[in-house]
Amino acid sequence: VRLMSMLANKEMMLVAQAAIMAILGVEVMQGRMSSGGVVGTFTAMSHLTTAFEQFNGTWLNLVEGFPSLLCISYIFNHGNGFPHSGGLDSNFDDDEDDDGSASDEEFGNGTR
Repeated sequence: VRLMSMLANKEMMLVAQAAIMAILGVEVMQGRMSSGGVVGTFTAMSHLTTAFEQFNGTWLNLVEGFPSLLCISYIFNHGNGFPHSGGLDSNFDDDEDDDGSASDEEFGNGTR
């Protein structure tokens, strides 16, 4: 996933740079833009590409590290005696009625 994401980001920015450079080249040839403006625009696009690559790398690190963080927090919490809620609220209890017995609706009878 990391390789494909990094390649897709890099290739997309390369295509965007090529398209903008072609448009800017036509603008310079028609005299509507100076060559210094094109160089400045290309430099800004190059820095933007680098920033996007770094952001993408950071995002991938977060996405890949989050499951590990969940495992580590579970181990630490379990070792310290904290109950594991499985991501549910501690008041959430859908398999028992208020009196502690299971209802017939759970078994498909539809009656109580």
